[in-house]
Amino acid sequence: MGQRERLSLHSTTTMSLSDGPLPPFSDHVYSVKSGVELLLRIFHAPDSSSATPYIVLLHGGAYTSGQHFRPYPWWITGTQQANIALISVAYRLSPRVDYDAMVTDCQEACRFVRGLANTPALRVDPDNFVVAGSSAGGSLALSLATRLHPPPRGIVAFYAPTDFTDPDLYTPPPDVASHPSGLSGLYNLEELERASTDHDSRKALVFAPGKHDQSEQELRALWKTDRVSLTPESKLQTDLMLYGGWRMSWLSMALQKSRVPDEVAWRIRQESQSPLSAFTEAFPPTVFVHGTADELLSAGQTKRAADRLNTLGVRTTAWFPTGKKHAFDRRIQVGTTGNMLTMIDLVAGGHGLADCAAGFRFCGSLSTPTERVACASLSYTIIHSPGPAVANDQQAAASAFVVSPSHSLPSASLHLTAPKH
Repeated sequence: MGQRERLSLHSTTTMSLSDGPLPPFSDHVYSVKSGVELLLRIFHAPDSSSATPYIVLLHGGAYTSGQHFRPYPWWITGTQQANIALISVAYRLSPRVDYDAMVTDCQEACRFVRGLANTPALRVDPDNFVVAGSSAGGSLALSLATRLHPPPRGIVAFYAPTDFTDPDLYTPPPDVASHPSGLSGLYNLEELERASTDHDSRKALVFAPGKHDQSEQELRALWKTDRVSLTPESKLQTDLMLYGGWRMSWLSMALQKSRVPDEVAWRIRQESQSPLSAFTEAFPPTVFVHGTADELLSAGQTKRAADRLNTLGVRTTAWFPTGKKHAFDRRIQVGTTGNMLTMIDLVAGGHGLADCAAGFRFCGSLSTPTERVACASLSYTIIHSPGPAVANDQQAAASAFVVSPSHSLPSASLHLTAPKH
């Protein structure tokens, strides 16, 4: 494949999407299970005169909450600027279904998208895609990787649990409050405990807010959908998310521990459903992103996962932004072309591993002056395959990771290019 004109990596175009208008999208029901409609939203590439690449995005929410209607702003802006379709997927939430069922839901969503590809409804190249996710969605993306045929060109996992046997995922902090805060008040703790072991899939929801801080009308306006209905069942789902955080039982609910007969069987379930169990030499190229100050999940989990893939010979990059907490990227109001292009070209083999960290620097793209100052302190750990980390400080990263404005991409890569006019 010859030289292609690329979009500028230093675009200053801004698009605040935290509560404003969204670019053109279409909503779809990709499956119906036990009477529950499973949904996805497609943010179409601005120029679909020819088939474009696409990203399948899986939201976070501790397996018990979250929504696919409005991804974090930088995902939307970045894909729009890079002329990539963004496909945001809903899946059934815990505890009504287990983790494996969530992975299967996402697998069916990908199959549905392939069926739409290159039709008037969706002009994308069915084989030219990456699966990405944050937190719980990152776990699902990793678990999904080897279930798709053909496999994705790459996986991107933000601050994702990878080892479900880690005791820290089930241990409340020592200073935990005596009662969960923010509950709806409709259910007492005994009722919430019973509900946490109710695995009736007919009651499953596919989205739920993580807090009780917005009205039904506000959520409908924010998410651009009339499907929001804050019923007692919806409020129970949000309560279960808050209750699970208080008890650190999110994964116990998602793995349906209440159905496991003993500790031996429980350990087997934890190991078999951990994303780590899917890691093989054939795993797609993978990017991990995890803040060093994550208060919910130790970045050590991501480091161990990256080490495991690296040992298997999988092209792997891990970036650990210094001082960043869980979901740090939700505050980023601008997604630049550079963020998106270098990320996907990285996992697809277009540029080389080091470029991903440059693409994720977010410098000049953060929402507040304080964040822009903090951006200068970001550090990088790049894990090559094979070989050790090659850059451990921002200065080395800045000098080493130079992305050419024009680059020859191999035919096997996911080529993200500006259309020629």
